[in-house]
Amino acid sequence: MKKLPVLAGFLCVCLCAHAMSNWSADSSTGIRFEKDLSWKQILAKAKSEQKHIFIDCYASWCGPCKKMDREVYPLERVGDVFNKEFIAVKVQMDTSRNDDATVKAFYADAHYLGARYKVNAYPTLIFLNPDGSIVDMIVGGVDGSDLIKVATSAINPENDYSAKLKEYEQGKRDLKEMAFLATRSYLLLGDSALEHRISEDYLHSLGKANWLTFDNIRFLKGFTHSTRDIGFEYFLKNADTIDQVMKDPIYAEATIQYILYMEIIAPEIEKSNALNQVPNWNKLHEMLAKKYGGYYADRTITGVRSDWAGRKGYWPEHSKYLVLYVEKYGAKLDTGGFAKALYFNNCAWDIFQHSIDTGELKTALLWSQFALLIDPEAGWMDTHANILYKLKSTGLALKWEQIAATLANGDKAIALNLKKMKSSEPTWPSN
Repeated sequence: MKKLPVLAGFLCVCLCAHAMSNWSADSSTGIRFEKDLSWKQILAKAKSEQKHIFIDCYASWCGPCKKMDREVYPLERVGDVFNKEFIAVKVQMDTSRNDDATVKAFYADAHYLGARYKVNAYPTLIFLNPDGSIVDMIVGGVDGSDLIKVATSAINPENDYSAKLKEYEQGKRDLKEMAFLATRSYLLLGDSALEHRISEDYLHSLGKANWLTFDNIRFLKGFTHSTRDIGFEYFLKNADTIDQVMKDPIYAEATIQYILYMEIIAPEIEKSNALNQVPNWNKLHEMLAKKYGGYYADRTITGVRSDWAGRKGYWPEHSKYLVLYVEKYGAKLDTGGFAKALYFNNCAWDIFQHSIDTGELKTALLWSQFALLIDPEAGWMDTHANILYKLKSTGLALKWEQIAATLANGDKAIALNLKKMKSSEPTWPSN
């Protein structure tokens, strides 16, 4: 069975679907949010009282926003921190027919703040200095403990982004602070040019001889987005050494492949799709090989051809290139862990669903066996059983599927597969 990770919960950012809501935090014990003040008046009050500013940018229809109103802002311990250190304001970023006079009066200021801080998801929580310069930002809901932690960090002068940026612009070159500024510039200001400038300045100041550490390689990857970035060439020339430092056999290779896909392959595919044509794979391969070497040309094109064919429903081509890719460039067999088991299981399940080629199915069976060796999980057993069943090893398939059904304890998909196997029905889709 193909298992796909699902991320859900309170940290989910609310992006769509209108549904009216009113703020209902208990300000008698929690955060006391300012009302009936313009943004200019809030700035003046913060400066006068020498307090930081906390802005909750929310939408009337946002579920995580409502949850914070109910469960976080009314907490006494949260109120104790924020009421002492912050001027707090709630800013409704959308408009609705039920908006009261206070919300309507703040429409223009809300528009300004949304544009100023590039707010496009809710809630967005913004922390400012008393002078109105930005210190920190959170996108998405958090619980009371995490909110207090961020607020405490925001009022710590050591974490003052705006002050550090001013010092940097005046010529101060502290490596630790430069790394901090580079990682925060885009998040806080949405300024990719500033992010790029500081990151390259940091790397040049650090010196290439010092790049080969775990933290510095991770930093370098975070600021390597195109073939024009200094990190790309470094990853290209030092892939094996980088993989060893990161203890990941494809760390550099996967980074390079992703950049080549996004910058070169994806635009060509988009053009071909617009013309209802098949991309010229040979031309793309030749171009990549000439500039970046045959290894990356083959690796990138093989993976992309499998993905492209799958999206088009060309299943024989999809399966052919998926097998080629996994066998040549897939996760290394000498590494373990759940992620590797998931990878091989998912690829095996893909071949099971879409291929009728015996050789491909036998290869997928080996992948499923490897997944089981790493992690003998019921879902992996279901995959193994289904491939055996499609290969007409019905007796062995039933044994594996019965074990999977027992371990899964009521999993409907596995139970249905077992029932179909017993009735000699196909368990795979008709392509």
